[in-house]
Amino acid sequence: MSRYKEMLKRASSAGRPLSAHFELTYHCNVRCRHCFQDRNAAPNELNTEEWLRTVDQARELGVLTVTLSGGEAMLSEAFWPVAARVRERGMALRIFTNGVLLTKPNVRRLAALHPSTVEISIFSLNPAVHDDVTRAP
Repeated sequence: MSRYKEMLKRASSAGRPLSAHFELTYHCNVRCRHCFQDRNAAPNELNTEEWLRTVDQARELGVLTVTLSGGEAMLSEAFWPVAARVRERGMALRIFTNGVLLTKPNVRRLAALHPSTVEISIFSLNPAVHDDVTRAP
């Protein structure tokens, strides 16, 4: 049995997660036609300290990979501190984003964290089609 399969088996037997998906916020800077996210669903989102504790608890449980998402995760005041904490605790970092906030400074800052993946939603190579879907340029 491979090391990976053995790790999965042990985690499953112990009831321990290996990955976590954190929706930092429901807020978003685009209004995609297909989006099902209720932006008012969580009026009292976790604050930065609560998210940092959640990262620590996830690591204590054995989580190896954390995905940061939203809405648009980068709109959350907790995004940068949480992303840094994930890496400090030795976990792989995945980011789901619409890419709007991926400015050169933000890309540099993100690259310094060495995320395992950054997944960007692109709905068309044709700007008019993409903007029609997202209702934003």
